[in-house]
Amino acid sequence: MNKIYDFTYEELLKMAFTDELTQIANYRSFKYSLQEQIELSYPENKPFAVLFMDINHFKQVNDKHGHSTGDKLLIECSSILKRIANRYDEQVFRKSGDEFLLLVQNIEHLFHMIHDIQHKLQNPLHINEKMIRCQMSIGYSIYPIHGQTEEELFDYADKKMYLNKEQLETIK
Repeated sequence: MNKIYDFTYEELLKMAFTDELTQIANYRSFKYSLQEQIELSYPENKPFAVLFMDINHFKQVNDKHGHSTGDKLLIECSSILKRIANRYDEQVFRKSGDEFLLLVQNIEHLFHMIHDIQHKLQNPLHINEKMIRCQMSIGYSIYPIHGQTEEELFDYADKKMYLNKEQLETIK
């Protein structure tokens, strides 16, 4: 049985650029936004930052508490990230799974945002009648210092995020 859906152009755009679960901008939206930011910053080498974040031990949350709890944790974390991003007039994106990105146009916000994220997530979150710890590993790159292309900026932030993850594991 074939069903034809009747969506407006605006509805299709929202579906294309918004993560269905968390209702924040998706990776496709990030790629467009990052390319636009590179083009705006290039003439004067105006710095901006890319934050790459990953929820530590997310698979264990799904395995121990179920995927419904994992989904609610993703929604809650994305909501926290969105509130922080909005406070600084910046934008958050969901890359995939338990990975998030922030495009920080005002470089002066970078370390304040990292601090706010870590501070907000230091206490467990109340999800499905359970207290779930949501620790994030965070890496960042700064244009043009750590790269001048989407790939260079993303790769640098990714490597720094995994270094942060290793450091947090060592502390345990």
